[in-house]
Amino acid sequence: MKTKTIIAAFAVSAAVFAGCLKNETVPMEHPTTSKLTVNVSCDIDSKAAGINAEDNEKKINSVQVFVFSADNKLEAEAYGTAPTLEMVTTKGEKTVKVLVNHKRLTTVTMLSDWTNYVAELEVNKTNSFLMTGGESITVNDNKVNLSTVVTRQVTKVVLKKITNNMALTQYQGSPVKVVGIYLINVVGHSPLQDWKAPTRWLNKGGRDSAENSIYAEFPASKTISFGSADSSEHYFYCLQNPTSSDSQAETWCARHTRLVLEAQIDGKTCYYPITLPPLKPNHIYTINNLTLTRPGTDSPDMTEPLSSMSFNLQVQPWSNETVSDVTI
Repeated sequence: MKTKTIIAAFAVSAAVFAGCLKNETVPMEHPTTSKLTVNVSCDIDSKAAGINAEDNEKKINSVQVFVFSADNKLEAEAYGTAPTLEMVTTKGEKTVKVLVNHKRLTTVTMLSDWTNYVAELEVNKTNSFLMTGGESITVNDNKVNLSTVVTRQVTKVVLKKITNNMALTQYQGSPVKVVGIYLINVVGHSPLQDWKAPTRWLNKGGRDSAENSIYAEFPASKTISFGSADSSEHYFYCLQNPTSSDSQAETWCARHTRLVLEAQIDGKTCYYPITLPPLKPNHIYTINNLTLTRPGTDSPDMTEPLSSMSFNLQVQPWSNETVSDVTI
């Protein structure tokens, strides 16, 4: 009889528990993560600049995306060769940073690691220019698509034409032999974000070598006779140099970047330096026509003897052409 009583009591308890389950509302779980898809593109079609720019200037060979949470800690990262990458993040406020055409960075754990990372000029190649970009976003949905634009870290300098128009007859019979065209006082490295005074310079006060690079060109044989011109366009790339004050002192200090034509006239080497304004990244500086009317200086970093030359250079973004004439 006692056994039957226990079984009956258990049956009543089970029935009560089952009734509770029928009346209880179980809350649905909402995902706390989101699938983030980032689409990366270059800022403009370079050829729209009207300067016969190469498609290589906007080529994307590799992409690395960093997602930082509101406390600036790295939350997600992805690397690939396609311009579209996917990753999983939590929801909330995020800072997205993009690095294009660079080896994979593995030491970034904080947003400051990204902004302070210093990239060398040599990372840039004629078919692979370093580009960066970023966005601040709010991730609310389970799937988020972000399209972001990257811009080049380099500055572009263009020389479109060199004309031999020597004023004195004694120089008109001797052609100008072009030894080299190059940039001097070139910044050697730069942070991915925000400017810091560089500690590395290339071609300080003159050329370091006679090797071709993205900032130097040494033609095998190029001469320009009096009354004629070389109309082949010359392209050079360097990092930003916002140095405000210039210097020609023998003791090295920060100074403006210069475009230099190194030439020989009657067997004597001379230089035609063109001082560029403070340089901004992702901008073009174009000399439309460099006209030579007299022998140049004895030093590539010395512009004082040529101070009477007319030089008016405008600064425009990469998407526009900048034109200037220089007569020396």
